[in-house]
Amino acid sequence: EHDDDDMPVGSMSAKQRRVLDSGPRSVAAINLPPPLPPTTAASQSVHHHPSAQVAASTELPSLPTPPLVVAAPLKILPQKPRKPDSALATIFEADTTSTATKLVPRPGVISDAELTRTRLSSEELSQHKDMQTYQRNDPSNVLYVKNIAASVDISDLTYVFGSVFDSDDAMSAMSIRLFTAGRLKGQAFVDFPSIQLATLAQSLVHGVVLDEKPLIVCFRKQPAARPTPPTTVDESAPSNEGQPVPTGDTR
Repeated sequence: EHDDDDMPVGSMSAKQRRVLDSGPRSVAAINLPPPLPPTTAASQSVHHHPSAQVAASTELPSLPTPPLVVAAPLKILPQKPRKPDSALATIFEADTTSTATKLVPRPGVISDAELTRTRLSSEELSQHKDMQTYQRNDPSNVLYVKNIAASVDISDLTYVFGSVFDSDDAMSAMSIRLFTAGRLKGQAFVDFPSIQLATLAQSLVHGVVLDEKPLIVCFRKQPAARPTPPTTVDESAPSNEGQPVPTGDTR
C-alpha cells in the first residue's frame, strides 16, 4: 500500500485530487471554535476585568444612618432637703432667707468663677484646725472672719466681699474692720447693709484661699442679753400687817 501523501500529484486520479483538495479544508472547518461575539465596552468590563468585580463585591457595606432621636424635655425634680449630721454639712449652704442668688460681674471685684476655683471643698476645709469648733451662728448683717494671712489688707477683703454688690456705690455701704495686731490679729468684722447680703457673702467666701490661707467666715455671735435681776424682799424688816393705820394728828 502506498500513502496518498507520498504520491505525486500528477499520478493521482481526479477523485483523489478532489479528496485531497477538500479534506484539509473540511477538517479545519470542523476543528475551529465558534466565532466570538462582537466586543463591547460592557463585555470587556465583565469578561476581561474580573478583579474589579471581586473588589466591588468585597467592599464593606455602608452603615445604616441611625434614626433621629428627639430627647424628651428633662424633668427637674425638686431636691429634698438634706439632713445635716454635723456643722460641716451646712458650711456651703446659703440661707433660705437670702434674696440674692448670683453675683453681678463687674471690674474691681472677684468673679464668681474665681471664687469657685479658689474655694476649698467641705472635705478639705474640715481638716483645718479652726474648723474643729466651727459654728455658723444665727444669720446677722455682720460677718466674723479669721485665719487671715498677715499679707492680706482691707483692699483684699474688699475685693472678695464686695463681689456681692452690683455697683461701687452700693459697696460703699459695707465696712471692714481688720485687726493686724493684738489679741484679734488676723481677724476681721465685715458689716453689710442687710442680712441677705451678709448671708450670700458667707456662703461664697467661706473657705476661699487668700495668700495660701483659707478664710473662715461665720456670723458674729449676738451678745447675750443680760438677765434682769430678780426683785428681793427683805424678810427681816418689820411688817405693818395687823397694825392700826394712824389717822389725823398723833400729837
